[in-house]
Amino acid sequence: MKIGRIEHLGIAIKDIEKGISLYRDVLGLKATPVTRKEDMGAAMAFVEIGESSFELMSPVEEPPAGTVGDIMRKFIDKSGEGIHHVAVAVDNIEAALKELEQKGVALIDKAPRPGAHGKIAFIHPKSTYGILIELCEPYHHH
Repeated sequence: MKIGRIEHLGIAIKDIEKGISLYRDVLGLKATPVTRKEDMGAAMAFVEIGESSFELMSPVEEPPAGTVGDIMRKFIDKSGEGIHHVAVAVDNIEAALKELEQKGVALIDKAPRPGAHGKIAFIHPKSTYGILIELCEPYHHH
């Protein structure tokens, strides 16, 4: 398994518009338009930082149980706003998951699922010293 780079840092925030304003207007970074995904119970936007980005994620008013928005709301309630996960780029996510499983790493996802820009899967933080790591195989490699 070869990890290419940090793809993005996922940041859980209560108010995505305020978050974008900080990164765009105060820090001068480029932000994508906000995407509201009602089925995921969340609003999301990316802020570009060199070859990487921040993924800003905010729960909608009443996110459905088990959705990204519900996970963000629980995370914010427990830990406050901040870094939720670190996403790293891999060339072949299926092979990476198989290799990690063979090495005894606890996985949240044993198979990839669709993400914002590619296939994703999460490693359980109990195997990575408390850090939630997202493996990401982009649809279009940079």
